[in-house]
Amino acid sequence: MSVTLLIVVGLLALSGLVTLLLAARSVIARVAASILALGCAAFCAFGFLASFEPSDSPNWPWKVGYGVLGIGALVAAALVLRKGVRVR
Repeated sequence: MSVTLLIVVGLLALSGLVTLLLAARSVIARVAASILALGCAAFCAFGFLASFEPSDSPNWPWKVGYGVLGIGALVAAALVLRKGVRVR
């Protein structure tokens, strides 16, 4: 992994954490956090489908990893969006 990619991924992760922490305070932060989580879920869906390509090494760890991360991102997006809806 190159240093540039590591810096970009680190900054994205840091901005995602800050957005999730601020999501309780602002509607804009809540929407930004849900968009970030849905983008992560879309990336995981693409990675999950790409792990079905034939290769010499076993692909099941990638399938499990992408599946767990994708479902987690969908749950996080749903929780962040649901937190803003108050039913009385």
